[in-house]
Amino acid sequence: MSLRDILWQYPWWVLGIYHRFERFFLIIFGVLVGVLAYLLLSWQVQSRITRTMFDGQLRYGFVSTYDTPNPLRVGATDAEIFVGKLLFNGLIFADESGNIFPELAETWSISPDGREYTFYLKRGVQWHDSVEFTAKDVATTFALLQSGASETVLGEIANDVEVGVRGLYEVTFTLKQVNAAFLELLATPILPDHIYGGITFSRALELGDSLPLVGTGPYRFVRKEGSVLLFNANRQYFKGAPEIRTIQVSTFPSYKLARTAFLSGKVHTITPISTTELDELEQMSNVSQRILIQQSVQSNNTRVLLFNVQEGKIGKNEYIRHAIAKAVNREYIMSLVPGSQEAYGPYGTNSYVYSSTVEAIHRHSVSEAGALLEKEGWKYPYSGAPYRVKSDSELQVTMTFLDSEISREIALEIRKQLARVGINVILKGIESESLLQNVLPQKEFELLFLEIHTGLDPDQYGLWHSTQSTFPGLNLSGQMSPKVDELLEKGRLQTNRLGRIEIYKQFQEVLVRDAVAVFLYHPSYFEASFDIIDRRLPQSISEPRDRYTDIHLWKLLPGWRNWQTR
Repeated sequence: MSLRDILWQYPWWVLGIYHRFERFFLIIFGVLVGVLAYLLLSWQVQSRITRTMFDGQLRYGFVSTYDTPNPLRVGATDAEIFVGKLLFNGLIFADESGNIFPELAETWSISPDGREYTFYLKRGVQWHDSVEFTAKDVATTFALLQSGASETVLGEIANDVEVGVRGLYEVTFTLKQVNAAFLELLATPILPDHIYGGITFSRALELGDSLPLVGTGPYRFVRKEGSVLLFNANRQYFKGAPEIRTIQVSTFPSYKLARTAFLSGKVHTITPISTTELDELEQMSNVSQRILIQQSVQSNNTRVLLFNVQEGKIGKNEYIRHAIAKAVNREYIMSLVPGSQEAYGPYGTNSYVYSSTVEAIHRHSVSEAGALLEKEGWKYPYSGAPYRVKSDSELQVTMTFLDSEISREIALEIRKQLARVGINVILKGIESESLLQNVLPQKEFELLFLEIHTGLDPDQYGLWHSTQSTFPGLNLSGQMSPKVDELLEKGRLQTNRLGRIEIYKQFQEVLVRDAVAVFLYHPSYFEASFDIIDRRLPQSISEPRDRYTDIHLWKLLPGWRNWQTR
């Protein structure tokens, strides 16, 4: 048979097969129609749920309060931090590793002597009320900070800076002395001169909500009703119009109320979530894949055991400090704190100055800890004795901690770990008032379980330099290390990035070897949300505000992510 004959007869051949297997083809056809109908119906249902639940609006819930819109205020709540990110921008911003990028600034230069910074501003940026952003706004913001020098750390730093305006789009900062950490100050939110001009820091706090909420940020303030704030997308945003048209911010006085609102769909995300509340939400997440638990390690929040190394304190003895550093099992302590990351020194592993050499300095070893104590003359008085003794004195240390459920659990574990090497730990839980009034100013502690917050810049002069050992300086251990002082001073004077890496590499190695502190872990910041927000959340952050740096790029998906496969 020729090819022509085959092609000529092909339709009749197909028809014959169809008649022969007609019932089979009808079943297949019916199944296909059913599947398509199911997919179409599911898509309509999911879209209806999405429209009903989201309606193009992201509703953020915070277990927090909202008192003031002033982004320069110390101790801002989580909700206030989020609102600040919606409304304002700084001259620069830094990523989770401390790398610096321009924001309201186009570019900048640093003078050869490192004392003058010249910033060239972006042109065409508008405040939410359509007034043009200029260098005068920057000068006003710094004047506001300087007027609050006695009230904020940022104000104290800004007080040593002379600000000059050169035309509309150029501003200079002249420092009294070189300080490479100065750039971090320029991430401060810039406020509008036509609203804040001539107002002091304290007056701005007094005026509070009466001042218009006007910024250059991705969202414009619409209104506040009770505990709910509404923001619309800033279509003229200089980084591009936000994808999500409306954001609603709700605050809740308790996690229980926030959880109820979340599970009923009134808000689409709740944060922050403490580790004690995490278990229940994780169980829900395992049952319903619509709920996501997302975490970001707070690399600049470090939990440490801090020794008081002043005369007459047990921490003065370096053998005891090193023994405790080796006796503490950080890995086990981390298991008590979900999402935590091990801390080996004063910097997180994501910092550009981090040195991995610190990881091996104080590895957990009960035998090595015991050997150090033996060498110093601390011995067990008899076989089976619980604690070591020297000159009829028991090896005992009082550990002070800010009392909370998780802190007490960790303190009890550390007591067990140190008991294994013959150290008797007396626990002393205190309230925050006692910490601020007695422990910190007067150094009333031997061993302190403490939470240390550092900035994006690697400069830690205020925490470890000997000149900062007297309150209100924050060198709480009271250490006097000429080598640490030298390196911290050099670090501030060095503006070259490679030079700073080398200096701070040496600094962290010296600090960890001195064992004035046992670095334990970095905690995580947790958030629960419905699986319909398309966004990138950094795995490591310096502080919670870093999670919202690119919020203008976030999207609401048209349906549940991968819903058809669930």
